[in-house]
Amino acid sequence: MRIDLEGSTALDQTFDSLAAALAFFDDSTLALALGPMTSDPLDLEVSFSLLASTGLAHFGFDWVVAAVSVPEPRSLALLALAIGTIVRRRALSARAGP
Repeated sequence: MRIDLEGSTALDQTFDSLAAALAFFDDSTLALALGPMTSDPLDLEVSFSLLASTGLAHFGFDWVVAAVSVPEPRSLALLALAIGTIVRRRALSARAGP
């Protein structure tokens, strides 16, 4: 399991057994040093790889979650205003004719 925070590794944990993984995740939280909180978007990526085998049978998967910044309401309002302006100009030019 690996957690990258702002491009730096905040956690890199390997488990040798199911018991080790259960002990790590047993009703506890991960304390990550986030630093001072700002309104800037946070670049966070969590990845998890699993490989299990018993005898000849093997199973594995990779899982990655990345946080994506969401536009601020002001940005959405500006986009709506721009789209509204374009639609209005097209409507006026279509009404005026060729």
